[in-house]
Amino acid sequence: MTRMLLSLAVTEIDRIAHRLEAYPGVCVYCGDDATTRDHLTPRLSSGEHPHTVPACHRCNSILGPFPSVSIPERAAFIATRETKKNRQLLVGLPHNLDDYGYALRTALECRASRRHILVLRLRNLRSGGMGNSHFEPLWG
Repeated sequence: MTRMLLSLAVTEIDRIAHRLEAYPGVCVYCGDDATTRDHLTPRLSSGEHPHTVPACHRCNSILGPFPSVSIPERAAFIATRETKKNRQLLVGLPHNLDDYGYALRTALECRASRRHILVLRLRNLRSGGMGNSHFEPLWG
């Protein structure tokens, strides 16, 4: 079982190797800045840890010991969790903010910015992460 997982992890990393080189330091799932490494094979199932990919802290935390080594499956899992967690943020915002006072307008503009970043992350996650040709890093 462990050998099969390791083989699948190597295949998955090989499949996106050209993208890993093109976007160093970018989370393979959502496109944000990668601050951690995600183990495609959980540490518990393999004594070694060479099968890692760059991931942001948020994606890596959501995944935990997720049992699949497939990046698209892992990205879909993250997308589902992020959508549930942020469902209120995904609700539309008023179009004309001029009618609101400074404090409320500023809060709504901040919310709109967070919503925009979340929508970009979800687009990458729902497309299957870095393995998809539509993947774009969030920054730069």
